[in-house]
Amino acid sequence: MVIGSLLVVALGVWGFLRRDSGPPDQAAPGAISPTVLAIAVQGLRPLTAIVSVGGPSAPTAVSVPEDVVFVVPGQGELTAADAARLPGGAFRTGVSNMLGTWADHYAVFDRDSLTALVERSGGIEVSLSDVFETETGPIGPGTVTMTGQQVNDYLGVEGSDLDLHWDIVLQGLFAEELLLLPTDLLDSDDPLAVSRILQAAQGAGVTALPVNVLQSLTTPDYPAIHQLVGDVFGRPGPAPIPVIVTNGSGEPGVGQAVAARIIPAGFRVVISDNAEEFGRKTTQIQADGESAIPLANEVLEALGVGQVVIQEVPSGLAELTILVGKDLSKSGSAT
Repeated sequence: MVIGSLLVVALGVWGFLRRDSGPPDQAAPGAISPTVLAIAVQGLRPLTAIVSVGGPSAPTAVSVPEDVVFVVPGQGELTAADAARLPGGAFRTGVSNMLGTWADHYAVFDRDSLTALVERSGGIEVSLSDVFETETGPIGPGTVTMTGQQVNDYLGVEGSDLDLHWDIVLQGLFAEELLLLPTDLLDSDDPLAVSRILQAAQGAGVTALPVNVLQSLTTPDYPAIHQLVGDVFGRPGPAPIPVIVTNGSGEPGVGQAVAARIIPAGFRVVISDNAEEFGRKTTQIQADGESAIPLANEVLEALGVGQVVIQEVPSGLAELTILVGKDLSKSGSAT
């Protein structure tokens, strides 16, 4: 009986390890639903990418230009590079707000850990149109296999070529089987989930985030991003409803906590700022007229606290304004 019990346990452990050793789609059929991973690579010039697996199309990696500007709830308007410097949770919230859909997981690397990941994978194969000088000598033109140090040199370029170099490195990275170790991650909500997503993303195509460029300002092309989220990420639905979030409680982290609750419900924070006075007790969801009351009730349900009122003076920027009170923190934080 003892031997039989030990055999059952051993088989169970073996089955668990076998399940975890393979790519997610082999581990359990249908286990990968549309999943979004936000990636930051910190350093002198931080890098951002978004990975989608399990959607209606093939796995996709989206490179984000370092200078694109979007609202990071609780932080205001930041470039993608500045957002990538934030703690992982705040970074994920900012990327989710830009996308208009919640990023299921996030992973934060630095250049050293990215270099180690490339080395462990045996280098990455890329196609270069010109010769590039690295510390170990010139590489290119043509198809070359970059070492981790060469990737680090290639991403250390100055000027406007960084976004192009990041695209090329992403193509090389996802052409390989990425052997991730927990020590590669500076920050993550779930290292095992990140590893599974990266495995499932092998062979992913790389595309650039749709943006608008007006003079020196680069902003997200929200209609095109909405289409990307539906067609590629597998998360169709109406366009996110714009919302203004104002911190009236004075407590830190309010914008991030609100966004984490309302983004999955179909809203996007377009302005995140502080109220003129702090100490408000009760959260108000201010509707811009009677027609916006149903939307305000949806926000109320997502937040779990507050009261719906009609704005005396419409903002003209969004149909809804959330004036956050101290009751939000008492209801528990969202991450």
